[in-house]
Amino acid sequence: WEDRFVQLLRYRSRYGNCNVPSPNRSINNATLTNVTSNAATKDAQSQEEEYPGLHQWCSEQRTIYRRKSNGAKCTELANAKLQLLHRINFFEWDPTQAAWDERIQQLQTFHAKYGHSNVNKHEEGNEELGRWLIYIRTQYRLYQGE
Repeated sequence: WEDRFVQLLRYRSRYGNCNVPSPNRSINNATLTNVTSNAATKDAQSQEEEYPGLHQWCSEQRTIYRRKSNGAKCTELANAKLQLLHRINFFEWDPTQAAWDERIQQLQTFHAKYGHSNVNKHEEGNEELGRWLIYIRTQYRLYQGE
C-alpha cells in the first residue's frame, strides 16, 4: 500500500492531480464517454507504463471509500490510510462525474458556437462528442421505455 501511495504522490507532483486515467479508458468509461480519442488513450497508456497498476490501485481505494461512506466498517489501519488519501485531496475527484462534466462542457461549447446540439459524429473534431450523444440519447430512450 505504501509503495502505491508514494507512486500516487509522484504522479500528483508531475500532473498536479490524482486523476490517474485508465489505460483502457474507452472501455472503462464507456457509460460516460463511449469513445475516447486515440491521443487520450495513448496518453493514458503511457502513464500506465510510467505508473504501472496505479489506476487499478486508485480504483480500489475509491471503492473502499465508497463502502465506508455507505456505512461499511473499516479497520483502524484502513481508516488511517483513508486519512492519508484525504490529506492529498484524493477523494475530491470523482472519475465518473469528471467524465460526465467534460462531455457536458464540450456540448455547451458546441451549442454556443453553432446554436444547436445536433452534433454530427462524422464531423472532424466532433467525432467523440457525436458518438457520446448517440449513446446518451439511446440510454435515455431505453430509460423512458422502462
